[in-house]
Amino acid sequence: MVDRLREFIRHKDLCQDTDRILLAVSGGVDSVVMLDLFLKNGYKTGLAHCNFGLRGDESDGDEYFVKKLAEERDVACYIEHFETEKMASDKRISTQMAARELRYDWFEEIRSGEGYHYVATGHNFNDSVETMVFNLIKGTGLKGLTGIPAKSGNVIRPLLFASREEIEAYASENNIDFRNDSSNASVKYHRNYIRHKILPDFRHVNPGFDLTIRNTLERLAGIQQFVNNWLETEKASYMFEKGKDIYLKNDFFSKANEPALLYEVISKYGFNYDQCESIIAGLGNDAGKVFYSEGFTLNIDRDHLIISTRQQAEERFGISLKDKLLVTDRFSLTFEILETTPVLSPDRHIAYLDLEKLHYPLVLRNWEKGDWFVPLGMKGKKKLSDFMIDKKIPLNLKKRIMVLLSKDSIAWVAGHRIDDRFRIDSKTRKILKIIYQELDD
Repeated sequence: MVDRLREFIRHKDLCQDTDRILLAVSGGVDSVVMLDLFLKNGYKTGLAHCNFGLRGDESDGDEYFVKKLAEERDVACYIEHFETEKMASDKRISTQMAARELRYDWFEEIRSGEGYHYVATGHNFNDSVETMVFNLIKGTGLKGLTGIPAKSGNVIRPLLFASREEIEAYASENNIDFRNDSSNASVKYHRNYIRHKILPDFRHVNPGFDLTIRNTLERLAGIQQFVNNWLETEKASYMFEKGKDIYLKNDFFSKANEPALLYEVISKYGFNYDQCESIIAGLGNDAGKVFYSEGFTLNIDRDHLIISTRQQAEERFGISLKDKLLVTDRFSLTFEILETTPVLSPDRHIAYLDLEKLHYPLVLRNWEKGDWFVPLGMKGKKKLSDFMIDKKIPLNLKKRIMVLLSKDSIAWVAGHRIDDRFRIDSKTRKILKIIYQELDD
């Protein structure tokens, strides 16, 4: 087992021998054996233990056990208590999901703050099989059928080479103490139901199921890697970024006419397969249609699919005469008062306004339905919604349009057009120059 761990780490390129590894140790057999194997291989480690407070005295007993284990092995130990059920209630998610989110956020905080290179979890081969079956039952793509990845960013899973039975046998042979989590026996959790009820039937049908599924997972993982490599190689032919937005070329996906291909590209943004089918069906005739995931919007535009982060709240900023700079997480504005008329720039991100026509404090906010202004060079007013249609601004990008107000009048549609009523003329004595810049442009 000691040799197999080192070989697996090298084969999967999980970490280097000199890296510092933060081990997530619950006190169960998997994580305790992982600690033993890492120490016997000479890795520099620390322990991180989460007390979710879900099993009363049993949870506190796990914490005490891990503290004692760290002292005996002379390794650093980090322990955190979480209000798991409160978070689950506040966010309206399952207790398991809340616990997962809490622990991985905390693991990353410790990893980066204490100088560890990776976080290692004790997931084993059986966990990977259970994940595959769970994903198959609820519906998934190719990636979901490959089980648990051995490496995801800064998280590694070095025990995936070993079955649960092998790990328990190693603990017994080496007299390694560990804690038993009573909740693992309950079939009210889906994964436990798969473990105790479904997989035994699979093994009854195929006594060699474990070897068969191991080979299947390897083949599927190989195919998934091939697809990932191909998509990365072809990336320039179907995708580019503009600011914080992702642009996908319609003709690439319309020629392929395959929702599964689109799913491989956009599932990372939270879009599901049914949405991919609708998007492919809508290419060429559903321009303007918008699809939503939890954190993103996807807009079918004339030539592109545009993926943007969902704007969570209205933005509104007050601007005084003394302000020289306004910076948000999305854009910046710089303000400069000029005494003489400069050579005017045609850049739409720069506005020149007659200072004496403005009434301070100015207000910068998101555009709203019903907004209108008088575009530079025109005499009549125009609805901002019509202006954006004429400018062919995609629907999901319209929500980001900011307007600069003087009293209740729009002086500038930021980054697009000033209002004719605030333009400079022969009577202008002072000019307000404003530069609007998307931070990722």
